[in-house]
Amino acid sequence: MSELDFELWLEFEEWNDEYNEVCEYFNMHVKLKNGNVYALNVWTKKVLEDSLQEDFEQSGLKYLLLPDLVVDKANRDYLEKVVFRLISNEEMKESWLIGDDS
Repeated sequence: MSELDFELWLEFEEWNDEYNEVCEYFNMHVKLKNGNVYALNVWTKKVLEDSLQEDFEQSGLKYLLLPDLVVDKANRDYLEKVVFRLISNEEMKESWLIGDDS
């Protein structure tokens, strides 16, 4: 475990830096000290804005399937702070829980 009491796996780190920090979507796994593992589909704010414009203006269909979490940017330091706050505020959703690794 890290000093943050959770481990964070970020899909975009597997891409060898071939991603856009501001406009990206990716999977994220969070493993807590108690063994619980959560999986989230994450979009940056820019992806959400672009998707809203494209899907709502071009398709004529007024709906959008949303991710689990929308963030400002995709980088490890920022996302560690986001996850720390989610844990601290007890905002980790049960629907994100994929198992217990203990």
